[in-house]
Amino acid sequence: MSKNTHRIFIGFYFGKSLISQLIKFRTWSQVSHVAIFSPDINDSSKPGKMVIEAWAGGVRKIEWNKGHKKRTKIYIGYIECTKEQREKFYNYIYSKIGVKYDYKAILGFLLRMNIESRKGLFCSEFAYEACKKASIDVLLRIKPYQVSPKLLYISPVVKCSEERIV
Repeated sequence: MSKNTHRIFIGFYFGKSLISQLIKFRTWSQVSHVAIFSPDINDSSKPGKMVIEAWAGGVRKIEWNKGHKKRTKIYIGYIECTKEQREKFYNYIYSKIGVKYDYKAILGFLLRMNIESRKGLFCSEFAYEACKKASIDVLLRIKPYQVSPKLLYISPVVKCSEERIV
């Protein structure tokens, strides 16, 4: 990785809950959730211990392994970008802490209908919106409410680098 290349980290969770099972069934995927990893405080080229995620209750900052069932597998991917893109991405992510979770959008997602709330976010929509704010094209010709964890996981822009188990 060159000095001019920076990384954004996205965790892909292979969840075990009922909601996770529904998402996986609906999307033909094993990935049910995404969270944004903060960079490691000692080495920004690696993912740290904290994530920012749109989760039940709202967008929160928490340790990567909290709130998920034991033995949940996580792949951590990264997107290479410029320093400016990384700053825009993480500034957007941190500005959304406390925003409500969009339960309506999840229902719409499962039913394939656009019934989202403009005041809330769900996990993959949140990550996708952050990429858009930073001018990072992870997906083309798609609306944020249509983005599933699977679509981010299979994006050619995202490279998987590490596996962790909760």
